[in-house]
Amino acid sequence: MVSKANREFIAELKAQDPFTGTLVPIGDTGDFAKVRFVMRGEWAFYQEGGRATLLEAFAGRGVINRRSIKRWDNGKKITDEEREGIIERVSVALRQAGNEEIRVL
Repeated sequence: MVSKANREFIAELKAQDPFTGTLVPIGDTGDFAKVRFVMRGEWAFYQEGGRATLLEAFAGRGVINRRSIKRWDNGKKITDEEREGIIERVSVALRQAGNEEIRVL
């Protein structure tokens, strides 16, 4: 379950206009995922369409914690396929932030 504090923080980030993070293409769909590193670069905000999540991603070290990618802000479980897509797109944002090597734990 996503905590109330995290849901509120995610809602603030979703409402941010203009968005100050990285826009990453979602395949050839023409859609973009929003990725922003928050909390001293130790977490990543990820939004795809109307749903979003927070995950552990250490921006300064190019590390993503796979186990932290659990639920969307609406409480629905993130599927394995969705998790892999999130990792792929957050990796793109980490590379754009200057990380040459990305490690997924």
